[in-house]
Formats: sequence, structure tokens, C-alpha cells
Amino acid sequence: MSVRKGHTLLANLVVSGEVPLALSAYYYKVAQLKGRGAPIDALALPPVIARFEGAGVARRAPHPHAAVLFEAFMLGEAQNILAGRDFFPANTAIKPMPAGMTLTFLDPAKALDQSRKWSKYYRDIVTRAVH
Repeated sequence: MSVRKGHTLLANLVVSGEVPLALSAYYYKVAQLKGRGAPIDALALPPVIARFEGAGVARRAPHPHAAVLFEAFMLGEAQNILAGRDFFPANTAIKPMPAGMTLTFLDPAKALDQSRKWSKYYRDIVTRAVH
């Protein structure tokens, strides 16, 4: 077993043949690489974990009106652009999930509250086992 940091790095290591598989590569990166002809594919083993990402406008943005327009763009027409680049858009009506893939979303509050505990488990169980 080889423990590496970086989901994009992991996907590229699989493509290069340096590692046979990656347990935590992001789906969008695998789809992008596969779409370019790379020898890689995704296998989703349940539960497929997903997390919410946020976007916002800084309270004291130097150009607040431009910031609001950008936010509106990201929530509107950019969703099609993101989907076209194999990202999961926030608007689920834009592009369906891959066949048979159901996402299990992390609870953001729990993730924040329990971050130290899970990071410690990862270090103790995974990274220390390798070294």
C-alpha cells in the first residue's frame, strides 16, 4: 500500500501505471482523464461519499456588485459548464448522476465537529501502518 496526498495525483498515478488503483480519487478527475483517452475507469463502491461545497460573497468585496453577478453566474449558467467538464453541478436537473451511483452526503456540521477524531483515525490506522 502507498499513501499519497492529493486526489488528482492519485488519479494520475493510476493512469501512469505507478499504482494499480486509488481508493479516493475524485470522480470528476477520473472522468476527465478517461474522456481524454487515459487508461482509467471509475468503480463506485457504496457508500459513495460526497460533501457539500459552498460559495459566497466576501462581506467587504472590493467590487461587491461584480461579486454578486459572479455568484449568480455560478448558480445559473455555469452549472452547464461545470457539468460539461465532468463536475457534479449543484443543480441535479442539469446532468444526472452516473448510472447506479447514489451519493451519501456528509453532514457539514458533523464533519467540522468530528474532523480531529477522523483525522487521528486516518493517521493511526492508514498512514502509520504504511511507515
